[in-house]
Amino acid sequence: MKLKAAVLYRYQKYLKAIGLFCGLLLIPVIGALIATKMNNYEIFTRDSFYMFALCAILSFIIGITSYKPVFKFFLQNGVSRQSTHLSFVLSLPLGIVLALAETIYHNVFVRVSEMLTDSTGVKTAWFDMFSRVFNYNGSPLKIFVLRVVIGSLAFMMLMSFGYLMSAIFSGMKPFYKLIVSVVLVVLIILSFVISSVTDSYASMGMPTWLAFIAFFALGGIGSYYVDHYIAAMIILTVLFTSISHLLIRKAIVRK
Repeated sequence: MKLKAAVLYRYQKYLKAIGLFCGLLLIPVIGALIATKMNNYEIFTRDSFYMFALCAILSFIIGITSYKPVFKFFLQNGVSRQSTHLSFVLSLPLGIVLALAETIYHNVFVRVSEMLTDSTGVKTAWFDMFSRVFNYNGSPLKIFVLRVVIGSLAFMMLMSFGYLMSAIFSGMKPFYKLIVSVVLVVLIILSFVISSVTDSYASMGMPTWLAFIAFFALGGIGSYYVDHYIAAMIILTVLFTSISHLLIRKAIVRK
């Protein structure tokens, strides 16, 4: 029963956050559509990445806030560590809700943006950023579903990654959090600096670690495979949640 209550608590909390996010998003979008009409220039195109990027950030934030405050609240109310972790795993389908909302928003805003301009370009041919990236040809419905699937897997992976990061940092003292954060930032910056002054064909000029992520998640650089992407997202989600499970079993509650 406590597991069911824990799952419902998470869904109520994060569905409200997603709803608020979608509502507030209308403000800048309406402004962008007004600018589209005034300047006769499409801000939202079928290759636009704005909505997806914002939803990706939100899913990561949801993951971060899903650990420490909820963990402490559940322990105070007699929810076991096992149920606390399992309730998060069962809340991952929120990524599907977010992906569906993002896909609907994207398609509606793109269509409205096209209607507001006088462009004579080809607007009957249907494509999508992800269908183009993965070289996927299909009907508008199939492309719509493809975007939902890709978004769902990405958002669930980012939720689990944010959850893992919060689990790791929550167990550290403030001083060590600062040291680790500074070291990570410095190493990332240095990796980009080094890659900019070296010629690496294997990584296409990007840091080796970033190239490795691209190869792992997409199957390569320049050539991308949707089945490879699906497998990679599932593996990462399982890996992140599994490590988080190990951490939460021994976690010390800090203020």
